[in-house]
Amino acid sequence: MDINTAKADDYFDPAFVTDPSGKVLNVDLSPFEKSSFIPGTYRVDIYINDQYANTQEVLFYSDKNQGQLQPCLSDTQLAEYGVKPEYYALLEKSGECVSFKDISGVKAEFRGGQNRLNLSIPQIAFDQRILEAKQELLWNDGIPAIFTDYNLSGIHQNDTKNHDISDSLYLGLRSGINIGAWRYRNYSTWSRDTNGDQSWENQLNYLERPLRSIKSNILVGDNFSDSNVFDNVSFRGIKLWSDDQMRPAYANVYAPAISGVATIDSTIDVYQNGYVIYRTNIPAGPYELTDVVPLNSGSNLSVVQRGVDGSERRFIVPFSSLDFLQRKGGFNYSITAGQYRMNNQDSDNAGNKTKFVQSDAFYGLTDNTTLFGGFQAASRYQAYDLGIGMNIPVIGAVATDIMFTRADPDNFDSMNGRAFRFRYSKSLTDTGTNISFASYRYMSGDYITMTDMFDNYTGRVDTSAYLMRKGQMDITVSQDLPEFWGMINASVSHQTYNTYYSNRERNVESYNIGYSNALDSFTYTLNYSYYKNTINNRNYNNNFFEKERDNDHVISLNINIPLSGRFKDNWISYGASYNKDNDFDNYVGVGGLALENNNLSWSVQQGYGNHDRGNYGSVYGRYRSRYGDANAGYSYKNDNRRLSYGLNGSLMMSQYGATLSRPLGDTNGLIYAPGAEGVRIINSAEARTDNSGLAVVPNLIPYRNNLIRLDPLSMPDNAEIDTTLKEVYPTRGALVLINYDTYLGKKILVTLRDRNGDIIPFGAYTESDDKTERFYVSNYGRLYLTGVGDTNNIHVIWGDDNQYQCDFSYTTEGKRRVNGLYIFDETCL
Repeated sequence: MDINTAKADDYFDPAFVTDPSGKVLNVDLSPFEKSSFIPGTYRVDIYINDQYANTQEVLFYSDKNQGQLQPCLSDTQLAEYGVKPEYYALLEKSGECVSFKDISGVKAEFRGGQNRLNLSIPQIAFDQRILEAKQELLWNDGIPAIFTDYNLSGIHQNDTKNHDISDSLYLGLRSGINIGAWRYRNYSTWSRDTNGDQSWENQLNYLERPLRSIKSNILVGDNFSDSNVFDNVSFRGIKLWSDDQMRPAYANVYAPAISGVATIDSTIDVYQNGYVIYRTNIPAGPYELTDVVPLNSGSNLSVVQRGVDGSERRFIVPFSSLDFLQRKGGFNYSITAGQYRMNNQDSDNAGNKTKFVQSDAFYGLTDNTTLFGGFQAASRYQAYDLGIGMNIPVIGAVATDIMFTRADPDNFDSMNGRAFRFRYSKSLTDTGTNISFASYRYMSGDYITMTDMFDNYTGRVDTSAYLMRKGQMDITVSQDLPEFWGMINASVSHQTYNTYYSNRERNVESYNIGYSNALDSFTYTLNYSYYKNTINNRNYNNNFFEKERDNDHVISLNINIPLSGRFKDNWISYGASYNKDNDFDNYVGVGGLALENNNLSWSVQQGYGNHDRGNYGSVYGRYRSRYGDANAGYSYKNDNRRLSYGLNGSLMMSQYGATLSRPLGDTNGLIYAPGAEGVRIINSAEARTDNSGLAVVPNLIPYRNNLIRLDPLSMPDNAEIDTTLKEVYPTRGALVLINYDTYLGKKILVTLRDRNGDIIPFGAYTESDDKTERFYVSNYGRLYLTGVGDTNNIHVIWGDDNQYQCDFSYTTEGKRRVNGLYIFDETCL
């Protein structure tokens, strides 16, 4: 016997809904055939290709052919969302509503439970720039607020042999005020040393705001310059610089353009390290992809072009990058003007408070070439730099620049210097090799940086013995070994210094090589490092002789073994080291996590060192709470005993009240869910709302879509929220309000029967007071309501006639309650 299968749409036959006598009740069940929502106007979040576009009221109508509620959107609205005119013009209209069924790949999906409308539009018909411009309108400067971030630490030390007891304290404060787009920030520290001497320092003190129209920030006050060409310096003045975060993600990360020709409509997949990082559909003809965002800056891009006829073409786009490389047409800049500030701000050195201007810029000349340069100018110092950076196929990313300087220091002739710099980066995916090379060779003895000039060559009587850096070389290489064999990494650094008259020189060298591996969860590392510091003096015969020398080498081994089973959040560790003086140290330790959400971390170590250094050990613990972090530790070694402790957190004050929280980030959010206390924020495991429904979410990403999720299982019994997910686009430094509509009241599950004892039929409903929401009766006459009072009168409808409507009253007093839900039966009359 042949058995054929067929698929049919869901259909609810109203004939099955009858009264006790068998009479059909004519309950309208059509909304349940494809959706649990009825046609009408809903306020929804609109997403285009999974990117948030807008929140607005949209009319939804029932389309029997589509089988689901369809949005009524005009062609004008589609154009605003980024659908290209040549494509939305083809959409069939029904009045003001376009039909999505006539173009392949264009889909609309209404998720009523999430108040969300998903629009899927093929890349070929979608203009990303329009949506990006629309998202800029969502940038949120946040609410007015005052905050302070604190970090308190202390040490109590006891030298039992010498009967010496000492205490020291440190307090760091990062405070700020937000008003509109303006941000005021102050970084201050207070300390008391072991002698009881106290000091207070204002390290940074400035006013800042974003300039959206030019994708930049402006800052006035005490801060540091921001440069990729020169050394950053402390200043008091003004700074203007471009902000990459204001640009789309693809625009602030360098990648070469991918171009080619398609003979037929095709799909392009771009792979990096085996992962698909980009996919788009293209029509027949030439194409150029300029919005690919790579996973990393050193692996080639593999491109697969698949035609609709099944044809396939593959090719490689070589890719290596350095931090400052720009896409074609990309432009970054920084300008700083003001007074130079020495580390010792109260210094009477003439270099302190010297007025200067500093600027640099980077421009993407082609897909693979970036030009850059800059200048520094002060009354007695000038520097000019010009360079080029390139992504060279096969070779890698290369950059070189040359700097010219002129200085007029006190007690010396004018110094005209030159410096040459070379940088290189390459990742060989096939072999797992990563190479980073930077070589600086200061080509003349008269080269001097602005920092050296102002700190050491201005207002000093004798600077002939001061050592200036003249050369530096840094190389870092890492190599992935075959599977299960781990990784090797190595680094070399060499720096040279000499005096103005070149009669004294210093060489600092360091070498490091390490091996690491992981077998399941067992990890171990083996490392060797060598350090050498040599100072030579030139004698009267103009020959160098070694005057001072300091060197050391260290071999170390570290092993970490996680436990399993009931101790899965704990581990055992072992470490050992050996140096040139034949000092051998080794220790064994245990540590772990404890309490709910692993709020408590702890460790205990015990070690031993030879050469009469004896035993040593330590105990350390850290507790992370929604109000801040606390830590404490105790250690001993020979005759020394040391107790350390610390607290860090923040206090935020706004129009919604004061809130204690863990340390803040640069950009933060404030959740406000009035009446909902103790709700957990999934984005931050320790964060929970306080008794005012407030909670701070730190470390939001500026100018990007941040998803904030609440844990519905942590909601209190007397509260419900309309949605657990919110999205915000904060500007840099903002405190954005994340407001949740909270419905306070009881939650009830009532089984309804009529006067004859028969259950109220499936599909009956009651409406909210404002008629915007319906609550439907489910199987067995059950009705679930939230946010209701202790007593209430409810009207239930399942037909137009009065005989198909009823009312019931209830009180929660004396009713059965399970997990905050009142469960009872009522008669609807």
